[in-house]
Amino acid sequence: MDGGPVLAVIVPTIGRPTLDRALASIGRDAAVVQVNDDPPHNDYGAWARNFGLRVLPPFATHVAYLDDDDEYLPGAVASFVAWATADPDALHIGRMLGDDGETVVSWRERRIAKGHVATPTMVAPADVAQRIEWQRVYDHDWRWARDVAAEVPRVVWHDEVVAVVRPQRSAR
Repeated sequence: MDGGPVLAVIVPTIGRPTLDRALASIGRDAAVVQVNDDPPHNDYGAWARNFGLRVLPPFATHVAYLDDDDEYLPGAVASFVAWATADPDALHIGRMLGDDGETVVSWRERRIAKGHVATPTMVAPADVAQRIEWQRVYDHDWRWARDVAAEVPRVVWHDEVVAVVRPQRSAR
């Protein structure tokens, strides 16, 4: 190790057939914490994300999340590491494409609010992430980002599109 950031990606799964594609999109430059939530707890992945944070590898300095039906775009993990290298104490938020593979569906203005941030676009310091519980409600991603933002010195917004939501829909 070179002493730089080490990213762990928590992947909650209910065993969807898209899991292999999601995992492949992470590549080999991040530790993967796959949490099987089958049968599901019916809490929108909150239990699995919280469990993933409890079993996070001790060498992980930063954490990201990827649902089993979403994918990172090529270079996303490298970007996450670069973001964490440039500002290791910040919450970093990128952008995401919708299931058509073309339309940007995450934030249009730089504010943490319902409908503005998406789970697979966020990278946080692991020590802060481990103190913040994912809430068991549908719109928990923006709530988690809000709570992390309250614990870090700044939020850094990145125009880069790093993920696509449910890309298998766009393949139809």
